[in-house]
Amino acid sequence: MTRLATLIGIALVGCATIGSDGQGDLELPTSGVGPFRKLGGPEVHGVPPFVLDSQSALYREPTALAQDADVRSTRVVLYAVASAQGHDAIIRTHADDGRSFYGGSAGASPPVVLKADQTWEGADLSGPSALRVGDQIYMYYAANGAVGLARSSDGVVFTKSAAPVFSLPEPISAPSVARLSDGRFRMAYASRGAIYEAASDDGVAWTTLDADPSTPAQDPILSAAPARTNLAPGERPLFDTAAVGDPLLLPRVTPAGRLQFRVLYTGFANAEAGPPSSAIGFAARFGDAGPLMRNPLPVLSLDKHEAAPAVFSWLQGESSSDANRFMLYVHMDQKGTSAVYPAIGAAFAPVSITLPSALAFPDAP
Repeated sequence: MTRLATLIGIALVGCATIGSDGQGDLELPTSGVGPFRKLGGPEVHGVPPFVLDSQSALYREPTALAQDADVRSTRVVLYAVASAQGHDAIIRTHADDGRSFYGGSAGASPPVVLKADQTWEGADLSGPSALRVGDQIYMYYAANGAVGLARSSDGVVFTKSAAPVFSLPEPISAPSVARLSDGRFRMAYASRGAIYEAASDDGVAWTTLDADPSTPAQDPILSAAPARTNLAPGERPLFDTAAVGDPLLLPRVTPAGRLQFRVLYTGFANAEAGPPSSAIGFAARFGDAGPLMRNPLPVLSLDKHEAAPAVFSWLQGESSSDANRFMLYVHMDQKGTSAVYPAIGAAFAPVSITLPSALAFPDAP
């Protein structure tokens, strides 16, 4: 979760980038997000587009949080899942330019800030989602099929709730939490190959929401796209026909005063051989409830099993208070000496702009 999730009232600008307003609200909610291009060349250290890479730590499932209140700052904190002593824990790192993260240089290892140590959690943590609530940082995470909450005043030392704050009979993964402009909390989460929604007044007690109350079942806000059988020669099938997951919730109020409920997500499609392919998609709706409308085209598709989107934004150049630069973090395949493993890569919008050369890595976590 990012500053986009907390600065709900801003009107984001920039052609073909996150929050593009087009002609007022005419083309929303299914346009205006992406596309993103992967970072390259001097924009990152090492092998582009990777910004956090370790064949032993296996970094994945990032969540981004602005380090400063200044919308022009490129300082960002990144939390991610990492393998630590044989189990999955959550680490913290930061970068001064949105891409040169502590841990990217030799000998530097981001510290673990959360690990499984509660009876209900099992052995591993996953799906972190960080946001600022007053003077605290709330970190939601998945463990043993439920959602936990940890809180911190400095973003380093966290205190966990003793029990999960949200659980269902079905396993839950990848919670993403944001606040609406009236202070209420919303959660998008993955379960059974689809994305569902929950609501809370305080961020602690959660209630599931039904995207279609007219049916007896609990309906998701986004399901896998129907498979198409009448493809034209050379036409590729939709990227999300097998399942959808890893939601990133980005609500905002548009310039016309309408609540736009935006979600970036991972779309999966069955491959002819091997694991399902994946790409990053975008879906949205106007209003407080109901199913999402999907954009049929992905906002990032690299054929590297990219998944678990996180976004960080800042303002550059223009005399405005609105963000106009957007970094998308995902985990994707990296080729090691003997195996393919996950690492965190970055992509950028607007695609027509080249970033300046990467800054030096921070000296400390």
